[in-house]
Amino acid sequence: KSKRKRDTYNKKRIFLTFDEWTYQGTDNLWASLMETLWKKVEAEFSEEEIKWHRAGVALAKKGANKCEREKAEKDFRIKWNASVSFLLFSAMIFIASIILIIQQEANKINNKANKKNREIYP
Repeated sequence: KSKRKRDTYNKKRIFLTFDEWTYQGTDNLWASLMETLWKKVEAEFSEEEIKWHRAGVALAKKGANKCEREKAEKDFRIKWNASVSFLLFSAMIFIASIILIIQQEANKINNKANKKNREIYP
């Protein structure tokens, strides 16, 4: 019972105004209602929260309960973090190798310049 009470308090409610009389008798009623609802949801929650929710819903099975959805969201976050970490690590290795190549080329140029200077000024 206490868990149920806690869940009730953790829910966030969004209030929106929608004038259905404007769309009475047209097919635009439901489309306009959904558009108004999504705009309000996007304004109320952060872009990241919406992205995580959509990813979790997409990964969860149809008819899955809240626990399975949360697990799917967690799994998605783990996979996402692993992918981002791999990409960042790969980028660091790539940049480090470019820096090493540039240093080697600079050393070659300096060695050639020093060699020419020794020939000119023995």
